[in-house]
Formats: sequence, C-alpha cells, structure tokens
Amino acid sequence: MSDEQRLIGIEEKIAHLEKYAGDLNEVIRQNAAELAAMRKLLGRMTDRVNRIENPPEPPESDDRTLEEDRPPHW
Repeated sequence: MSDEQRLIGIEEKIAHLEKYAGDLNEVIRQNAAELAAMRKLLGRMTDRVNRIENPPEPPESDDRTLEEDRPPHW
C-alpha cells in the first residue's frame, strides 16, 4: 500500500467520521428540543394535578342569608 493510498484511506475515514458526528449532533439537537417540550408539558400536567388534589379553599361563610345577598336593585 502506497503512502498516497494510505492518505486517501485516512481522508475517507475522516470524512465518514465528520458525517457521523454531524448526524449525531442533529439527533442530540432533536432530542434536546423534544425533552424541553416534554418538560413543559409535564410542568403543566403537574400544575393541573396539584389544582385537582388541592382545590382552593372556599371563602369563609359569614352567615349571611339569601335576602342579604340580593343586589340592591331587587
């Protein structure tokens, strides 16, 4: 094997490795975007579950009657 053939073989391997690295970078970028979307969705779902499990307290009753709660124009 001549030096020129070895050099061509090395250059081919480098080209394949650069392509492979670019492909892996794209997969990582897509996974990062998908993970960010999933984290956002999980946060919204967690908020919903917390609101369902811990509803806000109703305002305290001040023992008013329905007559007292009527608007003044009645």
